[in-house]
Amino acid sequence: MTRTLGENTKPETFTVSAYFIFIAGGVINIPKIPKLRGWQEFRNNKHVFHSARRDYNYTGCNQELPDMVKFKDKKVATIDPSATAVQIVPVLAKWAKHRYVIQRMPSYNEYLGNRLTDEEHF
Repeated sequence: MTRTLGENTKPETFTVSAYFIFIAGGVINIPKIPKLRGWQEFRNNKHVFHSARRDYNYTGCNQELPDMVKFKDKKVATIDPSATAVQIVPVLAKWAKHRYVIQRMPSYNEYLGNRLTDEEHF
């Protein structure tokens, strides 16, 4: 695996090994804009983009430098953030002048019954 951290850095090569690999893309892996009444009118007056399709020119960030510097003087809202909220809302809170989290419907939660891992059973 090779990665480059920026324009003026050398590529770094490293090896990753694991006993198990879990593909956790889930079944909802296609970005979708929810069907909301008045959405088109709202979209015509505001800058809107899906969190999976970030507009780097508008936010001022990129893959290497995730600082959303252009949000400093902006009010930003996320609509129906679900699992994405864990990733994007704390970053928005750091950079935006004010942020709104609009939750359309609550996430499903159920008692998981978590317990310590029994090494013998494992």
